[in-house]
Amino acid sequence: MEREIRLGWLAGILEGEGSFQINKAGSKRKHFVYGIAITNSDLIILGKCKEILEENGISCSLYPGKIYYKHRKKIYNLVIRRIDDLVKLLTIILPYLIGQKKSQAKIMLDFLTRRKYLTEANKNFSPRQIAYDDVDNAYFKSLKALMHNPAPVETITLSTHTKIAKTCQIENCNAKYYAKGYCQEHYEKLVKYPKDKLREALMGKDRVRAGKQLPELAEMTNRLN
Repeated sequence: MEREIRLGWLAGILEGEGSFQINKAGSKRKHFVYGIAITNSDLIILGKCKEILEENGISCSLYPGKIYYKHRKKIYNLVIRRIDDLVKLLTIILPYLIGQKKSQAKIMLDFLTRRKYLTEANKNFSPRQIAYDDVDNAYFKSLKALMHNPAPVETITLSTHTKIAKTCQIENCNAKYYAKGYCQEHYEKLVKYPKDKLREALMGKDRVRAGKQLPELAEMTNRLN
């Protein structure tokens, strides 16, 4: 029970202060670097995280972070980089994650598990020496999509690679994603233009269509009148 409580506490820290990273590196951007980092200004909290990680056989390192503004507190990064440690951490911590980081953790675990399998099948090479393919690139894009757009992302798995299909978050609107979670039409009406422009955009035929297909826009118009 105590172990579960401590892992639950660590999961809460990861939800708020953790980052799951898969990044492209190298001069031609053909290689990936990966890791999990916990960033905080409180060394006591990071020390407790390090203690829990080491209790579960996970190696980690503590580094000073960059300070971009003079008035900010000094920050520190607790980093896990070895593939075996990352797989172990993600496996034991996933049941305790409940927020957006859970989806990120699942993608990263699938990516690392595959890399670990390929490494075991090619024992003469390290995980970073084995060539990356379209599947690895799809995991990378999936994780980036979740980090920059918290809205649900539909993943379509094909025989050779994975595609990410993103659509407008407005109910019953299946138009292609444009920006800020919306298609181009809804982005212009809800984000880009001010309220008076929205009122004008919903007049006449457009207003009738909005009342039939987009009730949330019709309600907004009524509030503006």
